[in-house]
Amino acid sequence: MPNWCDNEVIFDCSEKEFNEIVRPLLAGEDSDGEHRELTLNALVTMPEDIFCGDLGEKEKELYGEKNWYDWRIAHWGCKWDARDGHVDCNRATFITPWSPPEGWYQALAYALEPYGITAHVNYYVEGGFPESLGGIDLENGTLIESEADPDFVEQYEWIEEEDEEEE
Repeated sequence: MPNWCDNEVIFDCSEKEFNEIVRPLLAGEDSDGEHRELTLNALVTMPEDIFCGDLGEKEKELYGEKNWYDWRIAHWGCKWDARDGHVDCNRATFITPWSPPEGWYQALAYALEPYGITAHVNYYVEGGFPESLGGIDLENGTLIESEADPDFVEQYEWIEEEDEEEE
Protein backbone atom coordinates (compact mmCIF):
# COMPACT_ATOMS: atom_id res chain seq x y z
CA MET A 1 0.00 0.00 0.00
CA PRO A 2 1.47 3.38 -0.96
CA ASN A 3 1.89 6.51 1.05
CA TRP A 4 -0.67 8.86 -0.45
CA CYS A 5 0.09 12.36 -1.68
CA ASP A 6 -2.60 15.00 -1.17
CA ASN A 7 -2.61 17.42 -4.10
CA GLU A 8 -4.36 20.78 -4.32
CA VAL A 9 -4.20 22.90 -7.49
CA ILE A 10 -5.40 26.49 -7.37
CA PHE A 11 -5.87 28.14 -10.76
CA ASP A 12 -5.44 31.88 -11.27
CA CYS A 13 -8.19 32.62 -13.76
CA SER A 14 -11.78 33.79 -14.00
CA GLU A 15 -14.66 31.40 -13.36
CA LYS A 16 -15.48 31.53 -17.06
CA GLU A 17 -11.90 30.60 -18.06
CA PHE A 18 -11.92 27.85 -15.46
CA ASN A 19 -15.11 26.31 -16.80
CA GLU A 20 -14.25 26.72 -20.50
CA ILE A 21 -10.50 25.99 -20.49
CA VAL A 22 -9.42 24.25 -17.29
CA ARG A 23 -12.29 21.83 -16.56
CA PRO A 24 -11.97 20.08 -19.95
CA LEU A 25 -8.27 19.45 -19.18
CA LEU A 26 -9.22 17.70 -15.92
CA ALA A 27 -12.39 15.73 -16.66
CA GLY A 28 -12.67 12.72 -18.91
CA GLU A 29 -12.39 8.97 -19.16
CA ASP A 30 -9.85 7.23 -17.00
CA SER A 31 -7.83 4.32 -18.42
CA ASP A 32 -10.71 1.97 -17.51
CA GLY A 33 -13.15 3.99 -19.60
CA GLU A 34 -15.04 5.50 -16.64
CA HIS A 35 -15.88 9.21 -16.69
CA ARG A 36 -14.34 11.13 -13.81
CA GLU A 37 -14.34 14.73 -12.69
CA LEU A 38 -10.55 14.57 -12.48
CA THR A 39 -8.33 12.03 -14.20
CA LEU A 40 -4.71 12.37 -15.26
CA ASN A 41 -5.73 10.42 -18.36
CA ALA A 42 -7.84 13.33 -19.71
CA LEU A 43 -4.83 15.54 -20.42
CA VAL A 44 -2.13 12.89 -20.84
CA THR A 45 -3.91 9.89 -22.34
CA MET A 46 -2.37 6.46 -21.96
CA PRO A 47 -2.09 4.71 -25.36
CA GLU A 48 -4.44 1.79 -25.95
CA ASP A 49 -1.63 -0.55 -27.03
CA ILE A 50 0.02 -0.52 -23.59
CA PHE A 51 0.11 -3.83 -21.68
CA CYS A 52 -2.31 -3.41 -18.76
CA GLY A 53 -2.16 -6.73 -16.88
CA ASP A 54 -0.15 -7.93 -13.91
CA LEU A 55 3.44 -6.84 -14.32
CA GLY A 56 6.08 -9.36 -13.31
CA GLU A 57 9.50 -10.13 -14.77
CA LYS A 58 7.97 -12.24 -17.56
CA GLU A 59 5.68 -9.41 -18.71
CA LYS A 60 8.48 -6.82 -18.38
CA GLU A 61 10.58 -8.98 -20.70
CA LEU A 62 7.73 -9.42 -23.19
CA TYR A 63 6.50 -5.82 -23.31
CA GLY A 64 9.58 -3.80 -22.31
CA GLU A 65 8.60 -0.17 -21.75
CA LYS A 66 5.21 -0.66 -23.42
CA ASN A 67 3.55 -1.46 -20.10
CA TRP A 68 1.21 0.62 -17.97
CA TYR A 69 3.63 1.10 -15.08
CA ASP A 70 6.63 2.45 -17.01
CA TRP A 71 4.41 4.60 -19.22
CA ARG A 72 2.61 6.19 -16.25
CA ILE A 73 5.82 6.88 -14.33
CA ALA A 74 7.33 8.50 -17.44
CA HIS A 75 4.26 10.57 -18.40
CA TRP A 76 2.28 11.18 -15.22
CA GLY A 77 4.97 10.87 -12.56
CA CYS A 78 3.05 8.28 -10.53
CA LYS A 79 1.92 4.69 -11.03
CA TRP A 80 -1.84 5.12 -10.62
CA ASP A 81 -4.35 7.67 -11.79
CA ALA A 82 -5.58 10.40 -9.45
CA ARG A 83 -8.14 9.27 -6.91
CA ASP A 84 -10.77 11.05 -4.83
CA GLY A 85 -10.75 13.96 -7.29
CA HIS A 86 -12.91 16.97 -6.61
CA VAL A 87 -13.11 20.06 -8.80
CA ASP A 88 -14.83 23.31 -7.86
CA CYS A 89 -14.38 26.93 -8.85
CA ASN A 90 -10.68 27.48 -9.57
CA ARG A 91 -9.56 24.54 -7.38
CA ALA A 92 -8.92 20.83 -7.80
CA THR A 93 -8.02 18.32 -5.09
CA PHE A 94 -7.00 14.67 -5.45
CA ILE A 95 -4.58 12.05 -4.18
CA THR A 96 -1.82 10.16 -5.97
CA PRO A 97 0.48 7.35 -4.81
CA TRP A 98 3.91 8.22 -3.40
CA SER A 99 4.42 11.67 -4.95
CA PRO A 100 2.87 14.60 -6.79
CA PRO A 101 2.31 13.76 -10.49
CA GLU A 102 5.03 16.09 -11.78
CA GLY A 103 4.90 14.80 -15.36
CA TRP A 104 1.18 15.58 -15.47
CA TYR A 105 1.77 18.98 -13.85
CA GLN A 106 4.28 19.75 -16.61
CA ALA A 107 1.70 18.86 -19.27
CA LEU A 108 -0.87 21.01 -17.47
CA ALA A 109 1.54 23.96 -17.39
CA TYR A 110 2.07 23.59 -21.18
CA ALA A 111 -1.68 23.38 -21.79
CA LEU A 112 -2.40 26.52 -19.73
CA GLU A 113 0.42 28.64 -21.16
CA PRO A 114 -1.34 29.82 -24.37
CA TYR A 115 -4.20 31.19 -22.24
CA GLY A 116 -1.95 32.99 -19.75
CA ILE A 117 -3.42 30.91 -16.92
CA THR A 118 -1.14 30.08 -14.01
CA ALA A 119 -1.67 27.71 -11.12
CA HIS A 120 -0.21 26.90 -7.72
CA VAL A 121 0.10 23.35 -6.42
CA ASN A 122 0.21 22.43 -2.75
CA TYR A 123 1.14 18.85 -1.87
CA TYR A 124 1.70 16.66 1.16
CA VAL A 125 3.09 13.10 1.02
CA GLU A 126 2.15 11.10 4.10
CA GLY A 127 4.97 9.30 5.85
CA GLY A 128 7.16 12.14 7.05
CA PHE A 129 9.63 12.27 4.21
CA PRO A 130 11.95 15.30 4.40
CA GLU A 131 10.22 17.02 1.50
CA SER A 132 6.74 15.78 2.22
CA LEU A 133 5.17 19.23 2.20
CA GLY A 134 5.71 21.68 -0.63
CA GLY A 135 4.48 23.70 -3.54
CA ILE A 136 4.91 24.01 -7.27
CA ASP A 137 4.02 27.01 -9.43
CA LEU A 138 2.84 26.36 -12.98
CA GLU A 139 3.87 29.42 -14.99
CA ASN A 140 4.71 30.00 -18.65
CA GLY A 141 4.78 26.29 -19.42
CA THR A 142 7.23 25.47 -16.63
CA LEU A 143 7.24 24.08 -13.10
CA ILE A 144 8.81 26.23 -10.40
CA GLU A 145 9.44 24.77 -6.97
CA SER A 146 7.85 26.92 -4.27
CA GLU A 147 6.44 26.83 -0.77
CA ALA A 148 3.06 25.41 0.12
CA ASP A 149 0.43 28.00 1.05
CA PRO A 150 0.25 28.69 4.82
CA ASP A 151 -3.41 27.56 5.01
CA PHE A 152 -2.46 24.26 3.38
CA VAL A 153 0.57 23.80 5.66
CA GLU A 154 -1.58 24.40 8.72
CA GLN A 155 -3.68 21.31 7.89
CA TYR A 156 -0.61 19.08 8.13
CA GLU A 157 1.46 20.64 10.93
CA TRP A 158 0.09 18.26 13.54
CA ILE A 159 1.06 15.27 11.37
CA GLU A 160 4.64 16.51 10.97
CA GLU A 161 4.90 17.20 14.73
CA GLU A 162 3.55 13.73 15.50
CA ASP A 163 6.09 12.14 13.15
CA GLU A 164 8.97 14.06 14.84
CA GLU A 165 7.83 12.93 18.31
CA GLU A 166 7.88 9.27 17.22
CA GLU A 167 11.54 9.48 16.13
